[in-house]
Amino acid sequence: MKLHKLTYIILTLATTFVVSCGKIPTNGDLDGQWQLMEISTKANPSDTEYTLSTSKKADEIYWRFQLDLLNIHTCSGNLNGRTPDTSARFKHEGNRLDVTKTYIHFFSRDSLLEDPSTTILEPIGISGNAENFNVSHLSRKSMILVNDNKRLVFRKF
Repeated sequence: MKLHKLTYIILTLATTFVVSCGKIPTNGDLDGQWQLMEISTKANPSDTEYTLSTSKKADEIYWRFQLDLLNIHTCSGNLNGRTPDTSARFKHEGNRLDVTKTYIHFFSRDSLLEDPSTTILEPIGISGNAENFNVSHLSRKSMILVNDNKRLVFRKF
């Protein structure tokens, strides 16, 4: 009887493990959902400090990282000028985060943004159709991305 009970428990655990296995997070603390709280820029390109800040908390912009896919969503209207959703591929290595290949997500299709000078993603923190950042700070609760032009401040949501 004990052998049957043990066999049953092992089979139940094995089945649960196989069924519940999803993709394992590969990006450490970066994986998950982040709320964009602030975008700061420099008054002049030669400045060393980001002095011009815009609060983004009320815009409810969320960046969701999983594997190599970044989904950006807002609950407060259109975030890319057309829809509330934008998707992108990204690469995260060490202290680098490169946002590549951005797409406007429509209900029936995704449309690749190919114009490097587009400004429609500026409200969500991306200049053009791709952008590279240094990860200045990353913990389980907060993240700061910086480059020569801007600083993005996030909180884990």
